[in-house]
Amino acid sequence: MEDVLMASFKIDGKITITDENGNPKEIPLKYAFTSVTKVQEQTFYLTADTTATIWNPMSWTGAQPSSFDCMVLLSDGDLDIELTTEASSAAYLQSFRLKAGVPFMLGADDAYGLSDTSSVYNDTLAVINKIRADEPNSAAVNLRMILVD
Repeated sequence: MEDVLMASFKIDGKITITDENGNPKEIPLKYAFTSVTKVQEQTFYLTADTTATIWNPMSWTGAQPSSFDCMVLLSDGDLDIELTTEASSAAYLQSFRLKAGVPFMLGADDAYGLSDTSSVYNDTLAVINKIRADEPNSAAVNLRMILVD
């Protein structure tokens, strides 16, 4: 785990798409914060068939920021990621598959809680309060997490 105090955070890259004729098209990828108080970088080693809580500000203090303005996840193996939000005093889970080598980014720690009877945007905008990672393929995985506060 490494904490870095700084004044800015920037992601700068590109996506290249090549058509059937071999012509490339570049799409710039730029994302920046100018008022950053803390950047935390941490690598989690998940053994085969395990589930780990990788962020929970309700039970950790000091080492983890209690909120984030940007989160980046990058893994060297497939993982299932679960985000927990609480809206209207009920916990809601949202999950997705994180593919090996494909970065996942969130620009805020806000998410909509989703009940079985509502559409996602009709529910309450809440704060993500727990993130867990599950290794589904019986292989050890390294997961890198960067939180910007």
